[in-house]
Amino acid sequence: MVAAIALGAIASCCPPPDPQEPVTPPATPIPVTARTRAIKPALLGRFEPPSTATQKPAAPPKREMIKEPPLVPPAGPKTEPDLSRRETLAPPAPIAPKPPADRLPDDVVLKLIETGRAAFVRCFKKAVHADPTVLSFKVRVHVELDGDGAIRVATADTTDTELGGCLVRALGWLRFPASGRLVAVDLPLFYRAE
Repeated sequence: MVAAIALGAIASCCPPPDPQEPVTPPATPIPVTARTRAIKPALLGRFEPPSTATQKPAAPPKREMIKEPPLVPPAGPKTEPDLSRRETLAPPAPIAPKPPADRLPDDVVLKLIETGRAAFVRCFKKAVHADPTVLSFKVRVHVELDGDGAIRVATADTTDTELGGCLVRALGWLRFPASGRLVAVDLPLFYRAE
């Protein structure tokens, strides 16, 4: 079948030779020795087994092997740990306790909050202007006073550092009473934006 298709392709391509024309051999024959050359041995196909006669035994490639350290250290003689050389921690030094601070009466605390209301509201409005998503605040301002009523320590329990700093600075407008002893005051502040 394949031969018939090939003959048909040749017949359609070229006309048959004319029987009356003489066929002339080439003018000078090429000597056979000039046409010969060394032909490389055929490459093996994918499915042909290699011939043992044409192949040389391949020497293994010379490579340096990477030597890794063992995963487990070599076993040696077991020794007991020397417990006398262990370090012991000393108990922490006692911290001198602060003298207990007295509290101001609630009516004095409410009067202080009313006195500083304008300064506190100004701080809350600045915080709302900085972050309009927060509309209400509940902050406790802790103040420690000395015997003369001067502020020793003041902190606000808010995550907003700008608001906390503003509320602590607003305490400077308040006049705390002198009690002659250490006093702690907690000012509960609430604000809701309108």
